[in-house]
Amino acid sequence: MRNNMQDILIHLEKDITESLEQTNLNEIFEKLNQIKSPIICSGVGGSMPCAVFASKIFQEKNYISYTLELLEILQNPNQKLPILLFSHSGKNYGIKKVIKNKENTYLMTTRKSKIDKEITLKYQENKKEKSFISIKSTLISMSILLMYTKRKLKFPKQIRYNIPEFQTIEILKDANTKTAATYLESTFIEANIAPVIVHDKYSFCHGRTTSTYYQDNLIIYLISKKTALDENLLNALQKYQKKIIILDVNEQDPVLADFELTIQGLTLLIQIAEQKKIDLCNINYAPFASELYHNQLGEF
Repeated sequence: MRNNMQDILIHLEKDITESLEQTNLNEIFEKLNQIKSPIICSGVGGSMPCAVFASKIFQEKNYISYTLELLEILQNPNQKLPILLFSHSGKNYGIKKVIKNKENTYLMTTRKSKIDKEITLKYQENKKEKSFISIKSTLISMSILLMYTKRKLKFPKQIRYNIPEFQTIEILKDANTKTAATYLESTFIEANIAPVIVHDKYSFCHGRTTSTYYQDNLIIYLISKKTALDENLLNALQKYQKKIIILDVNEQDPVLADFELTIQGLTLLIQIAEQKKIDLCNINYAPFASELYHNQLGEF
């Protein structure tokens, strides 16, 4: 059991590689190959970045793919598309409710037993972690999806960031960096590191600059392929001396780039948490968190 964030980070590549070696990847790939139509991808918390990443993978295969919250799926009785779910335990209420009420549902999970009619994509987790947030399980699922496309895993070098004081975080993202942005937002909020505002880069140019200018927020700017829009935005933000941390990767493949940016995001998260003296392996969560998680009774 890994119960220290630096320990998790140091052994991340090794633990993920060994987890994949212990997983029956061919069986998972055979089941994923059954999907030959538009699909909905979904998860909760740290599993939602996996859903965003999966949606990107299936769009690459020329299938229409949607990323929806579980509640959106459950509140739409007319939804008949296949669903690909992500859940480390596979036991949370919303996941089980979707599986029970929807046909043709796939679940990527560590759960060994089948609790309903889902098509289970089971993976192994080497050296489990103690954490309220999702770290390795998120990246293992994303790694499986990468290998499904016959891409090789690439782990970026760890960078030490200069982190200024801040109260609120703003994340600027685009289609090529959506997974990393989703991961950062979820973890910052679940770990009580800071309130988060996520901006689409183009929407940011149309009115969302106001709070950025008048408030002293930390901006995390995600870049996969630098564009003229990136140049203009960064020039403007630097002109007005905004606090900016740029996460950038030297990778032309947009899928690999988003994967590497997510790992860079984890490195940044750990450094910010250390600065704020927050133990990501031992989060002081809200007293009603467990009550809500385990007692979501009734209809949605």
